[in-house]
Amino acid sequence: MGVIDEAHIIKNLINGDDKAVEWVISNYKQRLIYFIQRSLPREEDVESLVQEVFIKLWCNRESLDSNRSLDTFIFTIAKNLLTDHLRKLVHRRKHVAEVIAISSDTDLSSMKIFEYQELEERVYDCIEALPEKRKEVFRLNKIEGKSYRDIAELLGVSENTVNVHMYKSKQFFKEKLKDYLYIFFL
Repeated sequence: MGVIDEAHIIKNLINGDDKAVEWVISNYKQRLIYFIQRSLPREEDVESLVQEVFIKLWCNRESLDSNRSLDTFIFTIAKNLLTDHLRKLVHRRKHVAEVIAISSDTDLSSMKIFEYQELEERVYDCIEALPEKRKEVFRLNKIEGKSYRDIAELLGVSENTVNVHMYKSKQFFKEKLKDYLYIFFL
């Protein structure tokens, strides 16, 4: 593209120009990886968050302003996605602790980190084993933090149906994790 005029790049992005998109990706990808890596736990998927930044940029390209910094726009998207991701991660960790508490009376503070991670993996396996609709309800409530009422509206079901799904999920966890927890704490 020769000498880069940011206003020109932004105008081309707004118009959906492939070359402008390629330029943005090649010039921002490594910086975004570094920016996101600094804030995430090691096991998190940095690449998928970087891709989300570019997708969000593409979807919101028409709101770009050629008089403003592309850098600021891109890193604001990254910061917002990162904040949202970390919030969900905290929520997820909290819900794993809740599931463990449902399944056992044991004090979590006495667990070793390795053992906790192993148990956390078992909990995620249990989540994946839930029937599809129940899994969706469980994730909306425990991972995304939505209320029963919000879930009911979103899925077009009654709050009672959401309540039944959550109750059955808890029963499922108790059953699936009881033997593991018994062996785990011996």
